[in-house]
Amino acid sequence: MIICAYCGKENSELATHCNGCGQVIVKTDGGARPDRGDRKFKVVVLRTFTTLSAAQIAANFLEASGITSIISADDCGGMLPALQPAGGVRVLVDSAEQAQAEEVLRELDSGSAEAALDSATPPPPLPPPLPS
Repeated sequence: MIICAYCGKENSELATHCNGCGQVIVKTDGGARPDRGDRKFKVVVLRTFTTLSAAQIAANFLEASGITSIISADDCGGMLPALQPAGGVRVLVDSAEQAQAEEVLRELDSGSAEAALDSATPPPPLPPPLPS
């Protein structure tokens, strides 16, 4: 059996796509992931959003905090975005980083993350006016 790296579902050895999430199954020799060391990992749904843009904002905040995430949506590869509210747009993370990721999203929900970003980077100065 092959385990899907995205959703964790078991698939047959002959499968090319996951029966659970539809992602392409990448067959490996069983070696360790270079960025995770020798430990096994499991992907979990951190949060489900109604739009792709909301999920992308959350994923960007997670990335800025050093947490790798995956966005998964059943919207025909973006061709039918009207399906996003029905199935939701999921943000997936490694289960080992789930608690840290939830804290990052709590900060985003409370507005403290945005305030920290606003105070950390002042806007660039305006360019001088053009001569008339």
